[in-house]
Amino acid sequence: MTMSKTIANRLAIAAPLLVACSGAHATEGALGRPVTGTSVLPNVGIVSPEPTLIVNVGEVYLDGSIGGSRSVPIAGKASAGVDGKVAFTLATVMKVWDTGPGAWNFASSFTLPYVWTKVTANVSAGGRVSSTQDTASNLFDITFAPIIAGYHFSKTEHVALSLNVWAPTGKYDPNALANPSLNNWTFIPQVAYTKLFPEHGLEFDAVAGIQFYTGNNATDYQNAPLFTLDTMPSSAFPTAPASG
Repeated sequence: MTMSKTIANRLAIAAPLLVACSGAHATEGALGRPVTGTSVLPNVGIVSPEPTLIVNVGEVYLDGSIGGSRSVPIAGKASAGVDGKVAFTLATVMKVWDTGPGAWNFASSFTLPYVWTKVTANVSAGGRVSSTQDTASNLFDITFAPIIAGYHFSKTEHVALSLNVWAPTGKYDPNALANPSLNNWTFIPQVAYTKLFPEHGLEFDAVAGIQFYTGNNATDYQNAPLFTLDTMPSSAFPTAPASG
């Protein structure tokens, strides 16, 4: 598989990071930026040494919940337990720039996400707990990486540095449980690393990032910075020769 094809395969859920449900929390609704484990894939630290334009469409689905033992502030209310389902369809365009020979290669990417989300919450009012449900389906916040810088230490060791930006372009209602937006800007500097062990058919990949959020001007709420780290060892299995 060429590096260009590898990048195309991983664009569905990486570079830039995808959004999805990270447990319902805060007052933005039952959505968050990270999905544990989805940012790391084989060859995630490799930027193609060849200039190319890649278009990719991907799909992500997640079903998560927080139990009733934890109080969750959402849509301006205190909820005793939240269940959230979310499906994202992501159209991504990546441009790998022609930087000539050398250890550095550079790329840029843009993702237009469409979201469907369904949220069920148990809300306490007047000493009684009642279940309420909300759904939303619309364009989500766009995300782009103005610069992805890949460095090749060798043919088997690579790193990619990127700045991923989420813009609050989706529709937002502060009183809704389900929202197709977080109504804030999010800036995520990220480091992706790939180490290949071809003699053993092994590979190690890792992605680390820090998420910085601006305030939500509709709720006066601001998420604290969030550090994420995903790692993945993998092994290539030999393909049986075709019989003829």
